[in-house]
Amino acid sequence: MLSFIVCIGLLFSCNSSTKGTSDEGIIEYDVTPVDPGNVLSAMAPKSMTLKFKNDQCIAEMETGMSAVGIKFISNGKKNIFTQLVRIFDRRYSCSANAENLNAIFKNVPKYTVKKVEEFKTIAGIKCQKAEIFEKEKNNHLFDVYFTTFFKLNKPNWWNEFSGIDGMLMEYRMKRFNLELFFTAKKFDQVHIDTTEFSTKGDYKRISQDELDSYFDELK
Repeated sequence: MLSFIVCIGLLFSCNSSTKGTSDEGIIEYDVTPVDPGNVLSAMAPKSMTLKFKNDQCIAEMETGMSAVGIKFISNGKKNIFTQLVRIFDRRYSCSANAENLNAIFKNVPKYTVKKVEEFKTIAGIKCQKAEIFEKEKNNHLFDVYFTTFFKLNKPNWWNEFSGIDGMLMEYRMKRFNLELFFTAKKFDQVHIDTTEFSTKGDYKRISQDELDSYFDELK
């Protein structure tokens, strides 16, 4: 059910081949289930807030009735990705580095990315299209839009879109039996306190398999 995770996502060319001038700020996304008929779609979040600064990102979401709260924290300097999850009154923490990310993607096809010279404006920012294919079968799955307007190095190192060196502004992800569609609707260039990216708190450290099992219980 955690496609809403994403720091995604997360959690990401545009006006030039180099990074832009925005090095910190907040992006707000609309979130909708790809399949409204999915039994978990009623619990899907309706929005996601992504804060970024100094190659660090934190994506935050809550499901309906605040039953589940999710924070995805990417530290691009240390290559550490952390999921902080609250399921009702239970709190869990699960971290991974570049070497053991495969546990997160075990139910996600491997992708190849084809960048296309097509553009559209999303949240006031010109973004480039990329076509996503399933790697071995080479069949086209869906399209995403991304931008290099933001000063982030390898913003997707932690997810299945690592072949895209830009912030994802329109995309879809599947996690925990639920696939969600994300569209950026607003960007504010504001100061972000580095404490926002803290992974400290009253969370029980668990493995990815354990985290997956808790969401399987919600089906």
